Amino acid sequence: MRFYGPMVLSPESFYIFIYILIPALLLYRARVLPGNTYNGDFLSKANTGVLRGVCVTLILVHHFSQQLFDASYLLPFKYIGVFAVALFFFLSAYGMTVSLTKNPDYLKRFLFKRFKSIYIPYLIINTVTVIIMSLYYHASYTVPDIVLFTLGVRLIDPSLWFVHRILIYYVVFYLSFKFLSKNRALIAISLFTAAYCIVCCRLGRGIWEFRTAFSFPLGVCFGLYHGRIFRVLSERYVMITSLCSVCFLASGYMYYHTDVLSMASGALAALFLILLVVLVLMKVTIASKPFSFLGSISYEIYLIHMKVLIIAYSLAEITRSYFLYIYLCMVILTGYLFNKALKLNWRRKPELAAPRVSVSPRA
Repeated sequence: MRFYGPMVLSPESFYIFIYILIPALLLYRARVLPGNTYNGDFLSKANTGVLRGVCVTLILVHHFSQQLFDASYLLPFKYIGVFAVALFFFLSAYGMTVSLTKNPDYLKRFLFKRFKSIYIPYLIINTVTVIIMSLYYHASYTVPDIVLFTLGVRLIDPSLWFVHRILIYYVVFYLSFKFLSKNRALIAISLFTAAYCIVCCRLGRGIWEFRTAFSFPLGVCFGLYHGRIFRVLSERYVMITSLCSVCFLASGYMYYHTDVLSMASGALAALFLILLVVLVLMKVTIASKPFSFLGSISYEIYLIHMKVLIIAYSLAEITRSYFLYIYLCMVILTGYLFNKALKLNWRRKPELAAPRVSVSPRA
C-alpha cells in the first residue's frame, strides 16, 4: 500500500491542531499537585488511557506529515513516531506486569486472550485490505500472496509491524513469568530484547522495528518495582527531572539532526522521554475525556488509519489543509465502529468471551 505522490497542502491549519488544539485538549481539567506532594499512582488507568489517546493521535499526525510534500513546521512530527510507539510498549508492559502482581492467576489463558484481542482484528483488517486492493485498485496477487497478506505473515500495510512485535513480546512475557521468578523474568525479557535488536540489525530490518524495543522491559521494571521507583523519584525529583531533560534534549538532538548513532540516540531519547512523562504525571493529574475516548479505541485506529488515508487520497484531489480534520474524523468514526463491531461479536459468544486487551495497555 502506497501513495501515488506526496500531498501538496497549505499547512497553516495543521499548526492550529498540533500546537494549540492538542495541548488545550490534553491540559483541560489537568491539575498540578502543590509543593512536595506527588501522585503515587502516576500510571493509573485514567492517566494511561489519556496517554494512549495522545500517542495514537501523534502516530496519525506522524504518518500524515510523512506524506506531505513540504512539512514545514510539521517536520519534527516526521520523527515523533518513535516516541509514541515507545510509550505504547512501555504502557502495555507496565499494565500487564501490574495485573500479574495483583492476580496470581493472570497467566491462565493469557496467550489465548491476548492473541484473540490482537490477532483477530488484525486478521479482519488484512482480509478487508486485500479485498479492497484487489477489487478497487486492481492489485494482482497470487494465491500465496493472498494467504500471506491475510494471515499477516507478510505486511500489506508496513505500518503494522507493531502488531508483530507486540505478539512476540506477549509470548516472551508469558514464558518468562511462567517459568522464572519475577527478577529473573525481567532479566530474561531484557536479554531477549538485546538479542532481538542484534538479530534485526544483522538482518537489515528497518531501524524503526527495534529502536523502541527497550521500552518494553522498562515497563516491566516499573510494574515490578513501582513503589521503590516512586520513592527514589520523589526524593530526588528536581535533580532527576533536570538530568532526564538534559539527556532527552541531547539524545533527541543527535537523533533529529545527525546520522551518527541514530539507532542508539533514538532509543535513548525515547527512554528518557518515557521517564519525563512519568515525572510529569507525578506532579500533574490529567483527565482529558477526548483523549481518554481515543485511548479506548487506539488499537482499532492504529489498524485502519493508513488505509483510510490512502483511500481518501485516491478518491479526491487533496489541496486544502482542512483535509487533516476530515481525515481525523473519518479515522475516529471508522475505528469506533470497528471497536463496537468487535465487542458485539465477543458478546454473541459468551463462552469464549474474555477481557479485551489492546496493543496499548488495558490490563
